[in-house]
Amino acid sequence: MLSDRHRRPPKSTPPVNAMRARRSADQPLLIILYPDSVGREVRLAKLLPCLKKIAAVEVWQWARRHADLSDAERMAELFGIEIRTISAGGGRASSSSRLNYLGFLAKIAICIFKDRRPNTYYWCWGMPLCFVCWIATLGASKRIIFDDPDRLSLVAPPYFRAPLRAAEQYLYKRVRRVIVPGPSRYDRMLPNYSVLRNIPCSADIARALKLKLSRPPGFVVYVNGWLTKSRGAEMIASAIEQLSHAGISFVIAAREEEVELFPAFRSPNCVVLGRISPDQSLAWYRHADVVTAFYDPEIPINRLAEPNKVGDAIAMGTPLIMNHGVAIAEELAKSNCARLCTFSDPASFRNILIELTAPAALDPLREGIARIRGNAGSFEQAFSVVGKELAL
Repeated sequence: MLSDRHRRPPKSTPPVNAMRARRSADQPLLIILYPDSVGREVRLAKLLPCLKKIAAVEVWQWARRHADLSDAERMAELFGIEIRTISAGGGRASSSSRLNYLGFLAKIAICIFKDRRPNTYYWCWGMPLCFVCWIATLGASKRIIFDDPDRLSLVAPPYFRAPLRAAEQYLYKRVRRVIVPGPSRYDRMLPNYSVLRNIPCSADIARALKLKLSRPPGFVVYVNGWLTKSRGAEMIASAIEQLSHAGISFVIAAREEEVELFPAFRSPNCVVLGRISPDQSLAWYRHADVVTAFYDPEIPINRLAEPNKVGDAIAMGTPLIMNHGVAIAEELAKSNCARLCTFSDPASFRNILIELTAPAALDPLREGIARIRGNAGSFEQAFSVVGKELAL
């Protein structure tokens, strides 16, 4: 049973019953099932305004930390929607987080089974929630939208991949729509697949263009997102140490706990921003000369990565430095939008940076980005096609 504390919307938004009363009898209700705090997902913040144009929207979340509850209140007020906390607590890396996740899935199933509101659809974030929703709705698959941003069978341990792949294929063929970031992770695109690339929304782009930031001196390398070994953190740290007197500055936008793992990120040629807002993140693309996007190709899903920062970089006209072994990186290199190094080879990364500091060395890359930038569009434009395909 959900507590009043968790279900109560912010004071500045209408109470739950009033929000439901405003929903007309023929207006669809779309419930987003999200396995974390809504405040942590940039893509969800872009989705909500788009979804509100085609349906009444609720979000059912798992608030893993106490601070997540205030994030939910802020987003509920910002978007004028109801956000229900189905589970609270458990953390993200605790020993009990997996057990808590199973508890969250069980509570989601109960809530779906009890919810008898007509004309209701479920937007399921990931395969586990989609599978649970399929069971709880007694196989009413045409009420289910399967959002598959990170294909689970490609990231699971090897002994789980075959059964997970079979479950994915079963659901792919039965649900109303499958939302995918691109075609690269799938053997073939079924008729009910909808491509929704994670590119910036027009409002974030507009705000980013207005922001004036203090750019560090010299050639600026922008590093944002996860700072882990599989995302090239060790290679970046080595380059920072070796290029301390080369007139190259590194701007780091990442979580503080990850930054602290690498002393090099506290070097004088580094500016550490911590976690920043989407519009600030986009603004730094515009103030940087290049942005890094590294993915360990030994990890299967990384070879088929659809990085958010690729769309961000194209939208802001910033060339990329990526690594070989990633499909989209090879495509961008052919289009002269990116330079490629060898993953876990700091020397190849350093050499590219030194080459690009030469006068006019960036011009061909900037021209390559400019050629495809005009066709990139915005998140809202991409969703307009998906919204028609949903046909709620």
